Amino acid sequence: MKRCIKYIVSVLSLLISLGINCQNLVINGSFELWENDTPSGIIITSDSPDYYKRRTRIYPAPLWDDSIPKFFPKRGFDGISYVGLHSTVATVESIAIPLSQQLEKNQNYIVRFAAQRLNLPSYSYSKAIEITLSDTILFDEPTGNGGFSSLDVKKFRSRVKNPLQTEIVRHKYGWDIFEVKYLAKGNEKYLIIYPPLPDSHEIIYYYLFDDFKVERDFNSTHLIEFEQGEHKFSNDQLQDVIGWMKQLPQNIDSIVIRGYADKIGAQEDNLDLSKRRTKNTKAKISSYLGDIDLVEYSFGEISYSGDLEIHHNRIVETKAYNSDKLESYDTISLEVITILYKAFYEDQRLRSIEKSDSINDKEIARIDSNNKLLLDKLFNEYGYLGVSLLNSEMQDYMGVMTLHQDLDFQLKHIAKIEEAVDNYECSPYIFAYLLDKIKVAQKEPQIFGSQLYFSEDDNRFKPYPISRKDNVNKKRKEYGLGNLEDYIKSFNQNK
Repeated sequence: MKRCIKYIVSVLSLLISLGINCQNLVINGSFELWENDTPSGIIITSDSPDYYKRRTRIYPAPLWDDSIPKFFPKRGFDGISYVGLHSTVATVESIAIPLSQQLEKNQNYIVRFAAQRLNLPSYSYSKAIEITLSDTILFDEPTGNGGFSSLDVKKFRSRVKNPLQTEIVRHKYGWDIFEVKYLAKGNEKYLIIYPPLPDSHEIIYYYLFDDFKVERDFNSTHLIEFEQGEHKFSNDQLQDVIGWMKQLPQNIDSIVIRGYADKIGAQEDNLDLSKRRTKNTKAKISSYLGDIDLVEYSFGEISYSGDLEIHHNRIVETKAYNSDKLESYDTISLEVITILYKAFYEDQRLRSIEKSDSINDKEIARIDSNNKLLLDKLFNEYGYLGVSLLNSEMQDYMGVMTLHQDLDFQLKHIAKIEEAVDNYECSPYIFAYLLDKIKVAQKEPQIFGSQLYFSEDDNRFKPYPISRKDNVNKKRKEYGLGNLEDYIKSFNQNK
């Protein structure tokens, strides 16, 4: 009877605690809603800030060089639109974005946004960006709910009270994700964003911004660690999970459970172990969740690439979502992820063996043929499966396997891989290697010098002919490759 009462009290306290409201309070923080060629809800007080859709500037600029747009990202962090802000010692551009409701006094909030420096030599880089939450717009009040302004830095500094110093917490899609926690003073209703403030005439900043969020602070992710080979869920682990669930906000309606295992033993056994960990976790916590849905995935040996630091892969991650914000990662079925993982494992298994009679060329050809059918189906159904649909470990799997296919297949899908690189879904070196392989197969000079042949006369590896060899190291650097000389040297040292 006591256990029953204790259980009921635990469930009631959990459900009551889920009444905390949590949502993004920033109105149109991603700039995807537009009205009269400006982001909705933002009223212009100067023409200085720049608005972009797919790197295209919305209004013309007299000094705009046709070569400059290539330095801008093709997409925003979470859509097609973003904003550019500029600062010098003399002036600073800033954005005031309205919040959907005032902040509550003494409540903890978390502010997140995506930013990146315009990658031109004349602009400086900073690892920290200030933001301000304010009950006023800080500059001349416009006629609408928010505003843009360009002020001189001295005046701007005098108006900004208690700025918050944000820090980079991770890097995704080519953008830096900045974050800061904030204890509200009460009644704040504007988020003020501006680039770093220079302290000398030699420093100029131009930053691109996107995806602003102000939310009540809570831990969306919880990790459960297991001993080697273990899948059972202890009472202490259960209490930790219940404690985590108690602080979840009202609008959470799904929890995704992801299970993993170390690479010790057979791959199939480790996948089964991760499934048992996932199912056992789901069974233990399901009775505490009310109407919240549980979604489970098991990834076996695939490395965890979530938000939290881990010391081994023997874990289950529980992560809370609002259903309309579930990551696209969760829309790819476990079956597809597992098939791709196994296909890549087969692709690499024989190629990783040092050259010897044990390598069976016919077996490699058979594996490549099977993978060709799989890749073609995946490209046609999903496009390129990169980091946002899988994870950082698997983002290059389709690209690497495409490198091992025939010329016709590579020509058919190279545009999809180039687009994936442009959208930060795939490592740039994949496209560089693929383009060189195609060029060499078509008897044309390669671009990056990645394709080598062994010269019997010189007893060394040498590159196939290269177009503009004087510029090759600059091109290689753009795609994340080292100097050509060091690349060739590494092959000849290991021949």
